[in-house]
Amino acid sequence: MSILEQGIRGISQDKIDDIIYDSVNVNNKYSLMDYFKQNPFQSISIVVVISSMLVGVLLLFLYKSNQMKKELEKERKKYEYLA
Repeated sequence: MSILEQGIRGISQDKIDDIIYDSVNVNNKYSLMDYFKQNPFQSISIVVVISSMLVGVLLLFLYKSNQMKKELEKERKKYEYLA
């Protein structure tokens, strides 16, 4: 152990900092697919929630569109009757 300590003392502080930085700063690329593989339950939950939200927005749009069509049909019949 003392031999290692003497060896470490012989290295400059800048060199030690570089060694530590190189060891800590590992450039791992982490993708969304890696997250899905590591967290399957959470990933499925997120996909289900987002899909449900999209379906909800689509259904709301269709409902509003259908209401507008009914309103326009009422107005058309009203003006047709008045004409």
